[in-house]
Amino acid sequence: MIKQKRKAFTLAEVLVTLMIIGVISALTIPTLKETADRSANLAALQKAYSTATNAFATLKAEYGAPIYWMVPSDAQNAPAAIKGQRVFKDSTDQGFSWMLRQKISVGQQSGIPPAGYKIKKLSGAEMSDAKIGQTEINLSDSSGNVSFQSADNMYWFPSKTYSGCQYTVDLKAQYAGSANKNNWGAAVQHGRTKSHLDIFGAPAYAVPNFSSSASNMESMKYNNIVHICGHIIVDTNGAKAPNRMGIDVFVFDVSTDGIIPHTGNDDCKDMTGDGYTCSSKLINGDEHALDFIYE
Repeated sequence: MIKQKRKAFTLAEVLVTLMIIGVISALTIPTLKETADRSANLAALQKAYSTATNAFATLKAEYGAPIYWMVPSDAQNAPAAIKGQRVFKDSTDQGFSWMLRQKISVGQQSGIPPAGYKIKKLSGAEMSDAKIGQTEINLSDSSGNVSFQSADNMYWFPSKTYSGCQYTVDLKAQYAGSANKNNWGAAVQHGRTKSHLDIFGAPAYAVPNFSSSASNMESMKYNNIVHICGHIIVDTNGAKAPNRMGIDVFVFDVSTDGIIPHTGNDDCKDMTGDGYTCSSKLINGDEHALDFIYE
C-alpha cells in the first residue's frame, strides 16, 4: 500500500501569516475603534439634544414662554424656597433644574456628580464651576438640588439663571455661513410677531423692525435675536471617561424659543479651545468638525 504524502504549512509560513494578520490588525483596529467612538459620541449628543428639546416643548406647552415659568406654589416635590418663584426672574439656581426634572426621567439626584468627578475643557484644562456667557453652572454641588443623573445615565448640570432672560444672541451673526440654517429648530423659524419681541423692551435688546409684509418677514427669517435664559451642560456617558468638552460633554443654550446648541465665539477649532461650541458644529451636521481631536 502506497502512503500519500500530506502537505502542511511549515512553522515559518504560519508565523509569517500571523505576523501579516497582526500588522493589518494594528493598522485597522484603531481606525475602526475611532469610527465607532465618534459615532457613539454623536448619537449620545443627538439623544441628549432630543431629550432637552422635548422637555422644553412640554414645559412650554404647560407653562408658556420661559419668562413666565414659575414653580407652582402647591408643588408637592419642590423645595419650599422655590415654590411660587419665577424660574428665570428670581435668580434661584434650583428652579430651572426642578422644571427640567419634571419632564426628564431621573435616575438619581443626590450624589451627582460623585466625589472626584471632573470635566475637562477641550484643551485639557480642568473645569470647576463653569461660567458661560453671563451665567454660572455649578459642577460640584452633589446635594440633589441642581445637578442630576437621568435614567439613561447622563449627567445634567443646569445653570444658574439670568434675570428675566435678557441676554441676547443674534443667530444670523453666529451662523451666517451655515448651509443648514433651517435645522436650528424653533430658534430660527420666522413667524414671531413684533408684539412677542416687544415684551423684552424694544429697542433695548436690538429687536428687528418687523412689518406686516410677507417679504419682510421672509427676509427676517434668519435674522433672529434669541434671548438666552440659561444653559445646560450634559455629560452624555456620566462618570465614564473622557469627561471632556466636545467629545462626551456638550453645552446647550436655553433660549426663549427653544433649546439650541451653544452659540458664541468658535472655541472648537483646535485643541486649545474650551469646546463649548462643539455641540453646535456637530448638531449642525459638520461631521468633520472634530477631526483634529483624532489626528
